[in-house]
Amino acid sequence: MTLWSLNYWSVFILNWFVLPILQEYLAAGDFTVKERVMRSLRNNIPLLVIYFVTFIIIVIVLAFTDSGRKAL
Repeated sequence: MTLWSLNYWSVFILNWFVLPILQEYLAAGDFTVKERVMRSLRNNIPLLVIYFVTFIIIVIVLAFTDSGRKAL
């Protein structure tokens, strides 16, 4: 794995998964760390489900098209 690739995927994961959870954690008004983390995860579950469903749809579309099969 090249340094560029490692940097790219690190930033991708941070931007789409870690930072939204941290933003919700900071915005949560709960008193304990555990409650804030749980509220943050609960608030981000719909977003993560949308990501997952979109990913599955894209993979299915790619699997059923000729150019998609070549790309996979």
